[in-house]
Amino acid sequence: MKNRVIAGDYKDWDVIIGGKMYLMRGLKKVDVNKTTVAKYEVINDVQNHSFWKPLVAGGVGGMMFGPLGMLAGVTATSNNRQSFLISLEFQSGEKSLLEVDAKAYKGIIKAMF
Repeated sequence: MKNRVIAGDYKDWDVIIGGKMYLMRGLKKVDVNKTTVAKYEVINDVQNHSFWKPLVAGGVGGMMFGPLGMLAGVTATSNNRQSFLISLEFQSGEKSLLEVDAKAYKGIIKAMF
């Protein structure tokens, strides 16, 4: 499943990219931009290595979100598809791990600059 939060504070929320980027679930939404996000990390250097990608993603998910984050990271990357993992830490201290496609990835990078 792409363009979703797979672990953390907004688990199972959709990642919406339009004129702006935000996380959405039902009628609730959270803006994602350089003023709301304290830091972010893109985990894509293992994108084309299907053996290493689940291991790295599981490790990052485990460090940030414990055992459930590890499982989410491994599960999200176990399929051989074009996707990116992005970890977000909001100014409020909330953390989320996102799985997005290439279009959403570009939108997130644009929103952060």
